[in-house]
Amino acid sequence: MNDPIQLNQFMIKKYFYFAIVVLITSSFTTEIEKECRNSSFGATIQTVKLNETAIFVKQENILHNLKSLTFVDYGVEANYIYTYTFHSEKLTGLQIKKTSISGDNSFMNAADDYNTVIDKYNLNCKIKIKEAVSDQGLKSFKLTSPKREIYVMVVRENQDFFLVEKIFKK
Repeated sequence: MNDPIQLNQFMIKKYFYFAIVVLITSSFTTEIEKECRNSSFGATIQTVKLNETAIFVKQENILHNLKSLTFVDYGVEANYIYTYTFHSEKLTGLQIKKTSISGDNSFMNAADDYNTVIDKYNLNCKIKIKEAVSDQGLKSFKLTSPKREIYVMVVRENQDFFLVEKIFKK
């Protein structure tokens, strides 16, 4: 590579590949760095109460510095329960529990909802997500970035099935 033209072409290719890697990495982390609905991580309890559009249900003291707020949103095809978690009065997590109310089979509804969500994450994050399957056949997956962890799973409570998405700040 003593030829200046070849050296320039090599450097351009090197920077081009570097830019592609940075772009792919940043698009993955940007997509899973989403906010908690209408609030950001670190928001106060009062800020979340003011910003949340769903119906307030309750506030609980879970442990010493751990609190939660629960809201419910009634829709045409599904109901949602939003549970915000706070540590030392700062928002650190959100659990979204979706209850599909159309159809007669809650397992099929939850499985369809799960497939929609994993397709969305696979498309947005541009990676193939590895799934886990429980001994009961319930699927789940986890995404991790330097700042967030996201868990999506189908859960069974009594005879009903729900889609649950949990987003935590690291």
